[in-house]
Amino acid sequence: MTHNSKNYCMGCMKEMPAGVTICPHCSHNELSPQNQPFLRKGSIIYERYLVGKVESFASDSTTYIGLDLETEQTVSVIEFYPDKIASRPPQSTEIAIKLGYEESFRVALQSFLDLWNDMKEFADIPCLPQVTDVLLFGGTAYAICQYKDKITLESYFMDREPLPAKKAFHAFKPLMSALRKLHSAGIIHGAISPKSICVGADGKLHLSRFSIRQCYCVDSALRSKPISGFAPIELYGDCPHLREYTDVYALTAVIYYAVTGKVPDDATRRAVKDDMVLPSAVAEKLTKNEISAIVKGLAVNPSNRISSVAELMSLLYANHPASPGKSAAGGAVPKARVTAETRQAPVSKPPKTVPLPEKRQEKEAEISAPAPKKQEKEGSLVALMIKTFTLVVLGCFLVFSVLYTTVLYKSYDIPAMNKIFSVFTFLPMNQQDTDDEYENNVTGTADYEKSYATVPDFTKYTQDDIKGNETFNRNFQIEFKTEYTDKYPVGTVMSQSLTEGESVVSGTKIVLTVSGGPEQIELPDVIGMTYDEAAKKLTDKGFKVTKDVQENDGSQSVGEVFMMNKVAGLSFDIGSEVVLSVYGEVGEKNSTTAQVSGN
Repeated sequence: MTHNSKNYCMGCMKEMPAGVTICPHCSHNELSPQNQPFLRKGSIIYERYLVGKVESFASDSTTYIGLDLETEQTVSVIEFYPDKIASRPPQSTEIAIKLGYEESFRVALQSFLDLWNDMKEFADIPCLPQVTDVLLFGGTAYAICQYKDKITLESYFMDREPLPAKKAFHAFKPLMSALRKLHSAGIIHGAISPKSICVGADGKLHLSRFSIRQCYCVDSALRSKPISGFAPIELYGDCPHLREYTDVYALTAVIYYAVTGKVPDDATRRAVKDDMVLPSAVAEKLTKNEISAIVKGLAVNPSNRISSVAELMSLLYANHPASPGKSAAGGAVPKARVTAETRQAPVSKPPKTVPLPEKRQEKEAEISAPAPKKQEKEGSLVALMIKTFTLVVLGCFLVFSVLYTTVLYKSYDIPAMNKIFSVFTFLPMNQQDTDDEYENNVTGTADYEKSYATVPDFTKYTQDDIKGNETFNRNFQIEFKTEYTDKYPVGTVMSQSLTEGESVVSGTKIVLTVSGGPEQIELPDVIGMTYDEAAKKLTDKGFKVTKDVQENDGSQSVGEVFMMNKVAGLSFDIGSEVVLSVYGEVGEKNSTTAQVSGN
């Protein structure tokens, strides 16, 4: 994009030669369009900030790369754009509020201004956004921040192994300190995840993607979907209350992800059955305090969870000196020392002498006095009789065992004896059994005893639980069937083909119906179509369509879709509402009508 005779790349805001469409610095294609309802690349807001490509978006805002034309410094431009309650005409920088949402927009806009004005107070903390300006323009608000070249932790770990725990704790410490200061000022992030924590060009962690509080309210049109694995249980409730412990859970979940390479189990699943563990390969290298920090930081119930970042840090970074005979790592004695000590026979100390009362001394003397020789002889005779009896019994058992395993088994069936000698396959009794079994099997006269299994209530488990359960897979031939629904968490068993408590032959087939979550479908691009064509295409795919008629000054095409409230090419839950904006007849007033989905 050319401005003041300089050609800037809309992907990185660096200068590039005139006439070039592919940036030599970042490979951005200047001819690629920026879909509605985002600002058009090259837009200028407040007569100062040049807007480039979209970097990220949430339910309340969109972040663009930009350029401060006065200082020629690259910046991040964060626009308050709640797409569910606002729209933008093509090629315009003005925001239009949807009918009926005027008050919601006003309140949310004020929250946006409050948040980013408060964030300006933390400009000296490198791992937080460095806010340089907060302004009103085009019917909405913008926050301007210093640009930081960074990638998300999610992208960082795509081709990297998990971090060693000690290194991860060290890397997260500055970010925790910053978060503690935010909490002291009453700012709760609410959506910490590998998407909102980034690795900067300086190798340090940075916190981004702040949202206003309305994004977490169930009765708000701006409510965003909790991030599975990183959102605590309270964010799934009807009236979530963001507290410091909300960020503690999410931050601990990210640390768990960084050191294990695994996304923690969803909090809603853990609330039903919590079997998540810290891998032993990680835990064995941690102190008791560090393990406690992770376990308590990830507690599902907020009342059992670490309540503040300060408390989390006190456990993770506790520095207790090692006491004699203990290592610094949580009091465990080094393995080499254990080996050396166990090889050396313990030195026993002489018992401490305690004076006894006179009568007790006499009694003790009687107990310790040597017995007469006659008693010694009687004891020896009893021991000899016991030994003789034992040998006779063993001899009889051996003789009987030989007779039973070779001859008597044909006339007598003693289950205990059969079980004892079943492992000796060379014995005649076992060989004969094998031959008889083979003969009966061939002639079809064998009557084998079948094993049975009782059908459990599989709806208490998830698909992953069942796949990893050896007993279930040994007793049943399990087949999974997926159905899409928004009533059950993904992976939850909703129903089973066999009734709980039923006794069936082991190996019986059972079909388990598993929730696939809300079905998502890709939104096609219908810009430029007539409303009827666009509505049919969308309803056939399962979307709910709402018609938003805008006033026509006579220069616009009547009935042609010029804007959607969602971005084409992205996937959304089936049944999601898509608002199609069209221009009505000249003189026709603004109106909104809904059309149900076709599925």
